[in-house]
Amino acid sequence: MGAAVRSPLHQQLLRWLVGGGVYLAMTVLDMAKRRNTILAVLAGILVYVVLVFAFGALRREDMEQIPGGNKLERLLVKLHVWR
Repeated sequence: MGAAVRSPLHQQLLRWLVGGGVYLAMTVLDMAKRRNTILAVLAGILVYVVLVFAFGALRREDMEQIPGGNKLERLLVKLHVWR
């Protein structure tokens, strides 16, 4: 699965499927639509973050471009989330 999910299109589709699945599950459980949307967006964000780190989509050069990226990089290395 690793090589197939490295493509940005595949990653976007996976995030969409997870977010849509959460939204659909909450709709079936008859929860409020606002809550469904919030939970689906949060699930999409979580999947995005996991995929970014799991498949190495973020490089050190990218972190240098982010304000505070060096501090964030040191924190992630210290937490053993990123090498």
